[in-house]
Amino acid sequence: QAMDAGLFERVWAEVGPYLLTTSLWAWGEPLLHPQLKDILRIAQTQPVATLLSTNGQTLARESVIDALASYPPTYLIVCIDGLTDETNSRYRAGARLAPVLEGVHLLADIKRHRGMDWPILHMRYIVMKHNEHELPHIEGFARQHGFDLVTLRTLLIIDSTAARHSDLLPGSNEF
Repeated sequence: QAMDAGLFERVWAEVGPYLLTTSLWAWGEPLLHPQLKDILRIAQTQPVATLLSTNGQTLARESVIDALASYPPTYLIVCIDGLTDETNSRYRAGARLAPVLEGVHLLADIKRHRGMDWPILHMRYIVMKHNEHELPHIEGFARQHGFDLVTLRTLLIIDSTAARHSDLLPGSNEF
């Protein structure tokens, strides 16, 4: 369940002055928070670097763009795990790239027109067996779609053995 903005404001007033960074998500999709704009507004009352991580499926919604443009987090981490719908949805079941990229383009345009530094549009890519062939194209893809930063991640297996996920583990030992 999402934290109520009133509770967040009370907690933030107490702990915010002692923080350097904060991650505004936890095992859920933060852009679905019904009080997203209020949460981001409250977060800006303290000089804390804010990180927001999303699968981006609702990123192009008008209310989401309004919240992110009005009270931008320091980093907006957008998780894309394939450069096509086919490779991206292999791990992110049902995900489509169109709403993600539309939202990133909208935010990049807003940043440019308003001369904003934030949010830093950060593309995060988990390297897996089915998408590692796309590695040579990731930087160009990120630039083309308006991202400021791209990082590659390894697959984190926390709930079972690596054998259970062998179909996802990349061939390269680097990842």
